[in-house]
Amino acid sequence: MIDASALDSLQSINPRLSDAGLQLHLCEVKGPEMNRLLKTAFLRNFSGNVFLNTFDA
Repeated sequence: MIDASALDSLQSINPRLSDAGLQLHLCEVKGPEMNRLLKTAFLRNFSGNVFLNTFDA
């Protein structure tokens, strides 16, 4: 489950990785967590991809 502190951490690390030329990728993000992310600005500024499963990643 992605709570507020986890979302804050993701939002903090994503631009730092991007500035370093790296991308943050997520996988196995389930429905409720994805719905929570979609309600925020996080995915609009996300540097990487969201994969359905680890095989696709």
